Amino acid sequence: MAKKIGRAEKYYADIERGYCGMSLDTMVDIARCLGITLDYIIFGKEDKRKLSKESAGILLYLEKCTESKRKKAMELLKVYLEE
Repeated sequence: MAKKIGRAEKYYADIERGYCGMSLDTMVDIARCLGITLDYIIFGKEDKRKLSKESAGILLYLEKCTESKRKKAMELLKVYLEE
């Protein structure tokens, strides 16, 4: 898991053992890697508003894009959906 989120193995092990806290960025990376929400990590429950698998897949794909590609994709989506 440490390699998947780009953190040192000892740091990740310390998080798992409760020896240290983690930044919000680390928490977000863990949630993305596990395919869970921050609500689940923090509160132990899922957000009631569920996304369809297609919507969640689109969001994950967009998150991996650069900011400029994400803006272009949003522009294209708006044009397509306004027809």
